[in-house]
Amino acid sequence: METTEKITEAYCRDIKHWFTVSNIKCGGQYEIDILAVEFPKTGSPKTYHIESGASISGGFSKLTAKPFFETDLKTRVKAASQRRTIGFFIERKFGPKAIKERIADFGLDPQQTRKIIVTWGWEEEAKKIADPL
Repeated sequence: METTEKITEAYCRDIKHWFTVSNIKCGGQYEIDILAVEFPKTGSPKTYHIESGASISGGFSKLTAKPFFETDLKTRVKAASQRRTIGFFIERKFGPKAIKERIADFGLDPQQTRKIIVTWGWEEEAKKIADPL
């Protein structure tokens, strides 16, 4: 587990008082960083699929709305910038069938699970795309 994931999970547990499970292995070499459940005093539980994408590199610190190309993940000089696109999170972190099936294995509805991206910053266009997730 990366440092940003540990900090995020500690925040969810200690500050938000959510139940969490981290580093959940899924089929196809996918992984869920954190799955969290909030039990409010009234109403139904709320579930969250949290992915951390923080980078300390100045050139790759912001989440962008630039196009995501799966093939560029295999090109060393292009991979880092691809992992900072909103498309990467939508297609590789939240979208695969194996991830949705794993969430369902916990008895949770993948369609009702809110998606959260933890990042140092973002471009406004990326935020507009990410907000409804």
